[in-house]
Amino acid sequence: MKGIVGYTSDPIVPSDVIGREETMVYDEKATMIPKIHY
Repeated sequence: MKGIVGYTSDPIVPSDVIGREETMVYDEKATMIPKIHY
């Protein structure tokens, strides 16, 4: 997926991703995984 999905662990704002070649940027600090209750 190289070139399609980017990755950053630094805090970013929307202007930081303008002009990047990747289709998506995974932001480690902003990604939240909900707890699923069954």
